[in-house]
Formats: sequence, C-alpha cells, structure tokens
Amino acid sequence: MIADRENLDITEPPKVTIAIPTYNRSAFLTEALDSALAQTFQNIEVIVSDNASTDNTLQLLGNYNYDRLIVIQQETNLGMMGNWNSCLNKASGELFLLLSDDDFLEPTAIEKMANIFRYGMPDFDSSKIGMVYCKSRIVDGEGALIGYGKHGAEVESASLFVKQFFRCNRTVNPCGVMMRTSDIQSLGGYDGLQYPLAADANAWMAIAIKRGNVACIDEVLTNYRVHTSNVTSEVGIGEWITDNSNLAKMSIGKFLDQGDHRSAKSIERLIHKFNAKAISGLIQLSVEGKTKKGDAIKDYIINAKYFFGLQGLFIIAKGVIKIYLPKSITRKIQKLLSLLG
Repeated sequence: MIADRENLDITEPPKVTIAIPTYNRSAFLTEALDSALAQTFQNIEVIVSDNASTDNTLQLLGNYNYDRLIVIQQETNLGMMGNWNSCLNKASGELFLLLSDDDFLEPTAIEKMANIFRYGMPDFDSSKIGMVYCKSRIVDGEGALIGYGKHGAEVESASLFVKQFFRCNRTVNPCGVMMRTSDIQSLGGYDGLQYPLAADANAWMAIAIKRGNVACIDEVLTNYRVHTSNVTSEVGIGEWITDNSNLAKMSIGKFLDQGDHRSAKSIERLIHKFNAKAISGLIQLSVEGKTKKGDAIKDYIINAKYFFGLQGLFIIAKGVIKIYLPKSITRKIQKLLSLLG
C-alpha cells in the first residue's frame, strides 16, 4: 500500500507510476511505451503488464533496457481488469496514470499533471483535488485527428463535474487522468465485476466525489485512439447501458451519503439522456469502423426505446447528420440543433 501524502512535499517531486496493460497490441505498443519513457518528468516508473499475448509483444519489450521500466509477463490471461489491477498492485508511485497500449502521451503530460498534486491550485491544496485530467486529442488507427474531448474549468466541484459528465460535457479518457495510487487501492482496485467497461470511470468518479474537487489542464497532453480493434468499438450497446446505469447509481449513492440531494436528483434526471447520447456515439463509431451507413440507421431503429421524446429525436438527428453530411456542414447544423435542444 502506498502512503498517501495528503499534501505532497513540494521540495521533492512525487513518484508517478505510468501503467501500460497490454494484450496483442505490438503494432501500437511501441508508440505508447516510447511516449511514457520520453516524459520530461523524471521521477517515474513505467509498468508494462503483458496479458499472455500471442503476438511478438515480449520480443518487442526485450528491445528496451531502461531502469525505470518494469515488465510483467502474465502466464494466463487475467482479463482486462485483472491486468489493470496487476499494474496497480505492482505500483510504487504515489500517483498513478493508466495508459492504454494504443494511446500515447505528450512529453510534458506527467509533469503538468503531477505538479497540480504537488503544488495544488489557487485556493485549493492538493488534498481537496481527487483527480487531475487534461484535454485529449482523439485520433484514429492511423493517428489522424478525429476531434478533441470536452473539458471544464481549471478547478470545479465534484458535484458540478459529475453532472456535466452526465450531460456529455466532460470527456475523460483513461490516458488523461491522474489519481493518487492509494485512493484507487482504497476502492479495492478497479471493479471489473460491477463495471466491466467503466471501471476507470467508477474509480475517478468515486475519488472525485470523496475529495470534493476536480482539476483540469486546458492543454492537449494525451492522445486517445479510436479504431476497430479496441474494446470500446467491439462491445454491445446493452453492456454500455448497464455500466452507465451502475455508474449513475454509484454517484447518486455517494452524493446522498454526503447529504447532497440536489446533485443526486440531477443525475437521476440526466441518465436517460446520457444513455441515448452514448448509444448514438457508439453507432457513429461503428461507421468510423467501416460499418455501412444503412446498417447504422438500422441500429438507431433497433435501439429506439432508449431515445425519449423530442430530446431523443434531436439526438438521433445529430447522429444521422454526422453520418451522412460532410464535417464542415455538420458542425453548422449541430450548432443550430444544440440551440434548439
């Protein structure tokens, strides 16, 4: 268990663990690992946990000779969350960042996120900040730009942040989140049973609510890859709905425990719209993965029960616009629809 220094000693940089769980992704792993080892922040360890890959991952890792690199070879596949927790259990850093094997960091990512825990923010010491996240660049399998995530102010309360998350106004990718290692461990690690697809979100949301505030860096420090071979593009819509609903229930329960009934009620009202937007996003993602446009429209019809009233129709309209019209036109129409809906 890592000691939790509530206010990190500003005379000494905290140690940061960059965890890279991997499975059969040798084509992308080099970029992820190189980006971790090239950080300007020096007090790091990089843990790569190979989940019994059958490709040339181990041979690739054998080419690296760095004191700060720790390689774990799993004898059997532990599943995604089991591999995440293997990294967490091995971590000796006070701060923890989970870097997917197909994502990559900008050189100053760790330095800028760790410094917020080290020095705090104006009017906020680090003990009141549960997580630090940054703006992410979203890229495709070839590294071409798709877009950017949505983010908030430098510091905002957990109640505002969580509500904005369920309004789809906050984008939090695992590679762009730093937390205290001890905080994640206090939850028992990443809960893959209750949240098979959103264990990372469960962790940072629970920790943010506990600590009370979230810090954001308004700068692209991480790159989140979306392509046909990552988990988010392969799972079914029903699985996402279940995880989202469990996430909402967890946050509602924690706000109620704190006596924050207003935030709890807000999330109850927001979850249906959040699920509808999540479904629409997955359908649009399937088109990025070369699904036929006609099949994508069928997916909207099949999942019509999740789109409620006029609000649901606006979400469908935005999704269809994104699928069929050029991006330059869709941005203008989406702006108009957002004003109406």
